[in-house]
Amino acid sequence: MEEKEIFEAETVGEGTEKVGNTETENCETENCGTEIHEVENHETESHETENEENEETGKAVPKPSVPAVPQKTEWLLAALLFLAAYVYYNCMIPAPWLEKLMEQGVKVNYGILMSIFTLLFIIAALYYGNKKGRKPGKESWLYLLLTTAAALWILIFINSVQPIGFYVVFFLHGAAVYWLAVLAGKRRGNALDEWAISDLGRGLFSIPFSNYGKLLSTAGNLGQCLVRSKRENSKKFSQILLGVGLSLPVLCIVLPLLVSADRGFARVIFNILDSFAGGFSFRPWADLTMTLLIAMYLFGMFFGMFNGPDVTQKKRTAFSQVVMVSFLMVFVAVYCLFFAVKVAGISGAMEQIEAGTLWTSTYARDGFFELCWIAAINFLMFSLVKWYSPRAARLMKITLSLLGVQTLAFICLAFSRMGLYISTYGLTFKRVFTCWFMGILFITFGLLMAELWKKFNGLRVAVMIGAVSFLALAYSDMPAWMTAYNTSFQAGRAVECQKVSGGDYMSILYEGREYVPFCAIDPRCRGDYLGYMEEDEDDRVYEFEGYSGQEWIINYLDSGLMNDCMLYKEISVTESPEGLSSEYEWNQ
Repeated sequence: MEEKEIFEAETVGEGTEKVGNTETENCETENCGTEIHEVENHETESHETENEENEETGKAVPKPSVPAVPQKTEWLLAALLFLAAYVYYNCMIPAPWLEKLMEQGVKVNYGILMSIFTLLFIIAALYYGNKKGRKPGKESWLYLLLTTAAALWILIFINSVQPIGFYVVFFLHGAAVYWLAVLAGKRRGNALDEWAISDLGRGLFSIPFSNYGKLLSTAGNLGQCLVRSKRENSKKFSQILLGVGLSLPVLCIVLPLLVSADRGFARVIFNILDSFAGGFSFRPWADLTMTLLIAMYLFGMFFGMFNGPDVTQKKRTAFSQVVMVSFLMVFVAVYCLFFAVKVAGISGAMEQIEAGTLWTSTYARDGFFELCWIAAINFLMFSLVKWYSPRAARLMKITLSLLGVQTLAFICLAFSRMGLYISTYGLTFKRVFTCWFMGILFITFGLLMAELWKKFNGLRVAVMIGAVSFLALAYSDMPAWMTAYNTSFQAGRAVECQKVSGGDYMSILYEGREYVPFCAIDPRCRGDYLGYMEEDEDDRVYEFEGYSGQEWIINYLDSGLMNDCMLYKEISVTESPEGLSSEYEWNQ
């Protein structure tokens, strides 16, 4: 049947060429047969029958409809990604049938669902890549290994109380998308280089949303292939709707008569109407809509990765090195001034801490995050200057090295503050994670500086070290070893406090200062651990989060049955925290 239609298309085309005697019509006719075999574009154009007027006879010459080319590869990819989208949506909002399984004791949790989604994602990528002639290379297998390791952690540990789980989920998304970009060959530098963040951003946002409607196009192709003639299909469908529409007025007359004629029939009709009215639920339609939106995002990502234009940056835009050196020297000079001032003030700060006029936590927190931000900005400047100066002269290398050394000094300064804070108050997840980040940043700058003088991909080595060390940190069961450290730390560093009677109240003596009761407080307002009360380690003293321990402390009694948490103020303090007031008249 298809060969006959193609033959007729060629015959009509030749006739049109003879009558019209124009080169344009000849080109359209010759390309008509070629368009049937174009599968690489993955966009099926709808060929509708149009009328063209013959120049001599004035009669309309119909163009034959060209059948749609089946895109079977995209059909299967769409099915896999739609299933993956459904699983991903259920990770966030479990379907009612999943909730029933959970209530019955079946272990279906976020970790299992996210692992199934990752497996479907990998299968879809390998299948589509194979169909497009993209075989995984050594680098691709490395990123796939990292993706699998993150998914395995989520499967095993997601239900455990580990704050790092939030970051592992983000790591999984980033690793999976970057692996897909490597498999599809859609990286600007065709390597893990300064464009890595840009490649990841394109894979997560630009490519999926620029191809967001491709899933609907594939569904349309499937529909056209199921029903070859679009005009005949629409005509039949219109006839069906017309017949049903004509029956409705008559049905409105007949049905009441039938209901009145027989009570049994009436009960059946009323039950049907009640089932439709009571059985309607908004939830399935919402689930279907959200699944479709996620599937369109995933399909757009896959389609754009494997069928989009080549984005490899073959030529780099080079700026004047004089401009670049001048730009960097401004920051080098400002940083030198900062270090000179900072070094001069260290001895004075230590004296204030020893004298008790400067709180250790205040000194450790003061400027810490600003230093981290400066290190991150320097990394961005370093990378951009290095990228737009591919053939850096000796002066440029020296200037970048100076900036790198200063950045390493910033990181060491920030790390020393964090070390002081940990040595005073112990470990928390944020402190450990911050130390890990600073360590990776230090290694990255060291490798980037070495890369200036010896040709190798230092950033790739740094990212691999960061990814592997992050997963090692996640698999190390952080809460267990942090608790063990803090237990030994508190035993050796905690200060024993005393409770003394003040007549109508019990005050606390801590480091020579007297604190009196102020009001009950939420236990979540506790800051760093300070000590315990008179050899009772369950009766503890903490800082008040966001306030100096020289003015405010929290007494927290963990009795096992009822936990008592009370805010105390230093007896000479007159100003109250915002939103709080004393519960005692004598302490107003």
